[in-house]
Amino acid sequence: MTRGKIHIKFTLLGNFVLEGNFFDGIEGRQFCRTECGYFDGKAAVEEFYPLGECAEGWEILSLLAFDELLEAGFRRSGEVAYRNSCPGCEKCVPIRIRTGEFEFSRGQRSLMRRNSDVEVRVTRARRDLVSEEKVSLMARYNARHEDGEVLSASESREILLSLNGFAPEPRSPESTPAHPGTFNMDYNISGRLVGCAVIDMGLESLSSNYFYYDLSDEVMRRSLGTFSILREIEFCKENSIPFYYLGYYIADCRKMSYKARFRPHELRLGGRWIPQPSKG
Repeated sequence: MTRGKIHIKFTLLGNFVLEGNFFDGIEGRQFCRTECGYFDGKAAVEEFYPLGECAEGWEILSLLAFDELLEAGFRRSGEVAYRNSCPGCEKCVPIRIRTGEFEFSRGQRSLMRRNSDVEVRVTRARRDLVSEEKVSLMARYNARHEDGEVLSASESREILLSLNGFAPEPRSPESTPAHPGTFNMDYNISGRLVGCAVIDMGLESLSSNYFYYDLSDEVMRRSLGTFSILREIEFCKENSIPFYYLGYYIADCRKMSYKARFRPHELRLGGRWIPQPSKG
């Protein structure tokens, strides 16, 4: 796979409780309070910057600025870049991998060989990021979070628009995302879509934003979530992208603590990226 010119955008992932109008008159960083998405009964404070649409010809500056935001511990959610700034709590720790130093373990290579029949394809156009096939896949995937309730097509489409950084009602079918570095990596088996990774890229970094997939027994046995991370690291290596960001590592949260298995990695602690031991 090769890197081409990317036209892409951001999304809000989460239930933000905001006072006032979200985008009116915002200049620079802002803060909002919301319920913590990881620990019941706790509040969270998020610092955010609106991304906005990139003017034609200025994409490279947006990608460079996004590198700086990732370096500072931000990640994209919808049309903003945010980081947690909760008073008295530092459980959400940004984690990244220097891809030039990462070597696949024997077990990781075995998993990649086991999934060698999975075709991975990069997609960027709006019609491909919010295709009918992806709308259907998201509707089925979301059922795991909603007690088995399957979303309607319109609800699933709204989620995908948001995940990929499009406004809720795009001005045209060919409208572009807020961030020009958003794209998808589609995972297909025998021509059938079984997984989709939403990716945000800068000039020297790649951020894993969201991954949704087929919940059938056949696909679940493949450990597709782990495979997608390994494939994204491989993509970085193939395209000389030095930094791969996995979002937040949270030691006390099982759905976020697994990221520590990918070593060596760095954690952003006290405003600095600190290398962690290769084994632990």
